[in-house]
Amino acid sequence: MIKYIVKPINDIAENYDKLKENKTVTIFITTNKYRFLPTLRLGFDDVYKGEKGFIEDYHIKCIKSMIPILKFQDTIIVGCDVGISRSPAVASAIAHLLKDYSNRDKIQSMYKFYNRDIYNAIIGDYK
Repeated sequence: MIKYIVKPINDIAENYDKLKENKTVTIFITTNKYRFLPTLRLGFDDVYKGEKGFIEDYHIKCIKSMIPILKFQDTIIVGCDVGISRSPAVASAIAHLLKDYSNRDKIQSMYKFYNRDIYNAIIGDYK
């Protein structure tokens, strides 16, 4: 079973050695620059559909292209600047795409302010 960790990027960077497991993928969602380099960096803002800076199609394609890799990971760490909206939206969408519905529901219940527009954009047309 995959372990999902959702945190602010600074917390991840400071505690990465404690958070990672054997096979770990790290995804950051930010338009800011950090010295810590993730496996995948997605640069979009915490805004809603129709607003400037919303998740783009190429971000969604990047996430979906990683699904075959993500299903073999021990840990998926997802972080954004604050860790309460974008990162839980992306983490729960990844869990959904991996058909890991119990973790998706757990993430969404833990992070009540996850960005539903981002989540829906990611899962919207997955085949």
